[in-house]
Amino acid sequence: MKKLEKETRNAWKTIIKSKNKNNYTKSEPYISARNELAEFYYPIVKKLAVLLNKKHGDYSVEDLNSFGAIGLLEAIDRFDPLKNIKFETFATYRIFGSMYDQVRDDDWIPRLSKQRHSIVDDIQKNFLTTRGRCPTDEELIEEIAKKTDQDPMRVLKEKKLKLLHSMNNSPSDIGDEAEFYQIDPGLRPDEIVIKNSYKEWFNSLDLIGLEKDIIYYVYYEGFTLKATSKKLGISNARVCSTHKRILNKLKKLFLEETDSLYDFLTT
Repeated sequence: MKKLEKETRNAWKTIIKSKNKNNYTKSEPYISARNELAEFYYPIVKKLAVLLNKKHGDYSVEDLNSFGAIGLLEAIDRFDPLKNIKFETFATYRIFGSMYDQVRDDDWIPRLSKQRHSIVDDIQKNFLTTRGRCPTDEELIEEIAKKTDQDPMRVLKEKKLKLLHSMNNSPSDIGDEAEFYQIDPGLRPDEIVIKNSYKEWFNSLDLIGLEKDIIYYVYYEGFTLKATSKKLGISNARVCSTHKRILNKLKKLFLEETDSLYDFLTT
């Protein structure tokens, strides 16, 4: 917990201790520690709300603060202080995702941001069509620089953030993994790009044994998780839990690659 501010260490210790008990979220010590942490880190919510309000004024800072507060509480609930990730980085992603979830039905993404995402999508689809593969980050940056005056690295990071958020809200989080991860020849080009992006990232992970087998059958052979469990002769629950662990590794890798989403979104 050396990366945590000393003012919050006792609260985090209470959080860790409480999680070893049943129904810990209803315990007074946990609720008290959670509220203490929420108050301490609330400035992150406020800073992001102001930033996003400047980009799109249809929602007030107060509205965005409310949306972001939900994400902050979720971040506190899900964060593991024992892992080597800064809470500010982890929380920023959750807060941003919560704000985005609340307003995306109203077509909230700013037009300029959509244009940047479209540029990356077009480059990826072109590579997939002409070369049969997705571009590397270096190739993406080079192509982005040809098509926009925006900082190519920032455009790429923003697109990756959006993709990572879609992963976090994919059916893998709600128990319907088997259908979502089936590679279907009828997939739209953008869906193929996403799946091929996953493949490229998986190559950067230090996977072992069963993890490699699951990735091979799901992402390269097009098996559903249920079909993979039958192929490997193990339970569907084990395949799902292992697959989820792999995705968590992938999310951690992405957070490390982008340095700090907190720095990225607030600078």
